[in-house]
Amino acid sequence: MDRKGLKNLSKQQLKGHWKVPVIITLIYCALIFPFEFIPSDSTFLTCISLAVILCLEVWACVGLPKFYLEFIKKSSEATYSDLKVSKSAILKSLGFTVIVSIVGAIAGGIISFILIGSIGVALFSSASISGLTWGAIIVVALISVALVVFNLAVGLAPYIFVDKEELKLFESIGLSIKMMKGNKWKFFVLQLSFIGWALLATVTVIGLLWFIPYLQMTVTNFYKSLDYSKDIA
Repeated sequence: MDRKGLKNLSKQQLKGHWKVPVIITLIYCALIFPFEFIPSDSTFLTCISLAVILCLEVWACVGLPKFYLEFIKKSSEATYSDLKVSKSAILKSLGFTVIVSIVGAIAGGIISFILIGSIGVALFSSASISGLTWGAIIVVALISVALVVFNLAVGLAPYIFVDKEELKLFESIGLSIKMMKGNKWKFFVLQLSFIGWALLATVTVIGLLWFIPYLQMTVTNFYKSLDYSKDIA
């Protein structure tokens, strides 16, 4: 199914059934937003805030995919109880979050090192730095692209955690990579196509309550379209 088809299908599935997804989005935002604005001058409060955010994000990583998978399975009749996930799914979500965070931190550290090194050379060296500057830009660009590709490749893992619970953490990640082979660009363009709606929803704020379910529903349909594909069997 193409991008337009996925988005139209998602709107049809949500039509007349927005209430529960919107309320879930509202509750999640109401829980996580206050902790985003905890004063950074208090180490204790900062640690508490980070811990709460981590717990919520680890749950949301699998809880929301589980809900929208059930939403499809039950023909838009999913309930709040469909947010429940197993201990196994939570542990895999935690491991996945740690792995993605470590990869992101390593990539960010390398980029920061290169940028700081380039600035240092520019400040303390009288030699021509044009070649070094372009070299640094190219390396940073390559690392950034590699990070995006990695995130796209493992992007369906949370769905696999709850949809195929018999698979272990790295088996699930491996299946996501397999499913995304030849589909990363499609997934990237699909997400990119929501930029206009994202900007509008962010400006209005309340629009996020409808935008997030719409995006989540579309990504879930994208996962199901690949899951049904004979090409990955």
